[in-house]
Amino acid sequence: MDPEHMKFFNEIFDSSLPRLGPGDNASTRKALEMLNSAKATSSGIPIKTGLRVLDIGCGNGAQTIELAKNVSGTILAVDNHQPFLYELQQRAQEAGVADKIEVCRKDMSELGQEQSSYDLIWSEGALYSMGFREGLSMCFNLLSKRGQMAVSELCWHRPDPPKACSDFFAIEYPAMVDTATNRDTIKQCGYQLVGLFPLPGFLLG
Repeated sequence: MDPEHMKFFNEIFDSSLPRLGPGDNASTRKALEMLNSAKATSSGIPIKTGLRVLDIGCGNGAQTIELAKNVSGTILAVDNHQPFLYELQQRAQEAGVADKIEVCRKDMSELGQEQSSYDLIWSEGALYSMGFREGLSMCFNLLSKRGQMAVSELCWHRPDPPKACSDFFAIEYPAMVDTATNRDTIKQCGYQLVGLFPLPGFLLG
């Protein structure tokens, strides 16, 4: 995302909002349980044991705090907008999970330097800013040998979206494709897809 669009994004999505994108706490827990089940099935080792977690594009930390409540381990929460990180720290203190979360102000494109560092990478509504394929490839190199990843991505669910929607995203996110294409991209980047589900939307007042 270029600096002008990022500035616009940060003006609209104020840090005080409950959440900065689609999804909710139930969706975060659902994705975590899907990964947990896949891990237990493949190795007999549950996911919730001493993890090194990376939350990319954490925003104000709605999903970060939910992860901290449900995962045994440490979380590095990364975002390039400091007000979001301040808000995350305050909410983490109020939720009693601040000791499990470390924040870092950094652009996600600068993360490709610690190879095989994380057991779990989380990114809700953020990878699109650098490109879905590019983000997946970067994260693959950051995962430990048996690491896992949860990611959300804008996609078309029907071949004939309303013209107003297609016109809007042709400008705002021309790289958006359908679910089947994203599934292929996930596999091409070296991942084994263990499940997917649509997220509930959100409204801005």
